[in-house]
Amino acid sequence: MSRAEKRKPYPPSPFHNRAAKGADKMKLEPNTKLREWQVKERWGIDKFKLAEYVWEEGLPAFDKYGRRIPTVEMVVQLNTIELRNEPQKQKEFIADQITYFISDDVLNFEYDHGIKPTPAKESTPAPQTEPQAENYFKQNGNHWEIKFGNEFAAHVDHIDGLLYIAHILERPLINISDQDLYQLAKGVPIKETIGTNEMNERNLSKGFKAQPIGTNKERIICQTKYLKLEGELETANLEKQEEIKEQMEKLMPYLNMKKRNFADPNDKKAQANITKRIDLAYDKLKEENMPELATYLKDTIKTGYYSRRYIGPATWEIKFSK
Repeated sequence: MSRAEKRKPYPPSPFHNRAAKGADKMKLEPNTKLREWQVKERWGIDKFKLAEYVWEEGLPAFDKYGRRIPTVEMVVQLNTIELRNEPQKQKEFIADQITYFISDDVLNFEYDHGIKPTPAKESTPAPQTEPQAENYFKQNGNHWEIKFGNEFAAHVDHIDGLLYIAHILERPLINISDQDLYQLAKGVPIKETIGTNEMNERNLSKGFKAQPIGTNKERIICQTKYLKLEGELETANLEKQEEIKEQMEKLMPYLNMKKRNFADPNDKKAQANITKRIDLAYDKLKEENMPELATYLKDTIKTGYYSRRYIGPATWEIKFSK
């Protein structure tokens, strides 16, 4: 039996109250599971020191799949030839596995090892700020802080799909072409080539060219010309036939009154790229315990003609890293 398994949680003691008071900003109480970043903030340590506490001192910790660290698989890997005589590599390995939460006996562990929480800063009058939005995406470097109703994630690792979603939510009811979305994520502003109202009325996204639509009179003229060419085609020689077919093909779009939109050659490639990364972002949100948000976004971010459009009722505050 390992040292960690032999340890029995201490019963609640006066120390618990003192420790909790020393970290009022975190509202730490017995039986509270802490996220990895909260432990680092509470003790003022880096991930390698946290790995020492877990691996060497027996602090129970779990990965994002709920598996106890160290698991049997990790022990086997840590004892391979490459790591057996490399304590620093062992520490780095275990540090990267601690991605979800630390066990609920943190207060007892502090008592066992004489660890004191970093002192809380003296409180100062809080500046007057606007109330937090109910729903928001806030980017801070390589992390996102995301809130949707009662769901909240403070440190979501950045992936491109989250950036695409934020740009879409920032422009409700407006079609954004996938190519423009890709450029926005790179920091390139959209060039306005058509008014928003006109674009929405015509069900277009920027980057598309509407096929010319003739009047009824023009359509009849084109039909007459097309029938004439069709008759000439039967008696023309091979060289002339090719010329007639080319003229007939040019008349085809004018033979009916339906609208047709043509994308440029890169639209399909952009659509596949954006779709893949947004789907990965939905999976990421589920991993961060935000399943309702993932479902909501799937239902309200619609795919159009190589474009995206947010149609949901929820309003959003969006902030990007500068």
